[in-house]
Amino acid sequence: MKIDIATEKSILVELSKEDMSFYDITYEELDYSNIPTRKIIFEIIEQIKEETGKTFDFTDNLQIDVMPDSIGGCLIIFTDCTENGRAVSECSPSAVFPP
Repeated sequence: MKIDIATEKSILVELSKEDMSFYDITYEELDYSNIPTRKIIFEIIEQIKEETGKTFDFTDNLQIDVMPDSIGGCLIIFTDCTENGRAVSECSPSAVFPP
């Protein structure tokens, strides 16, 4: 697992094929509505906290975007969608990947 702070509000997490195997999940199975995915996301967020000190408040608006890579892993982007303690209506990882 590779964790990078992309912006003040975005964290990039790269999961390798081996990481996906460790978590016993595939990109296609990642779905926040199922318990195994939620458990994995919470574990990753804990790892982010340990490595970067960045914490996410789940009462805030947290956007999680997941994209597969070409070698069996995936990229997860965690974006804090709050501004001055309030949810932002338009939130996207575009600040991480500008057009």
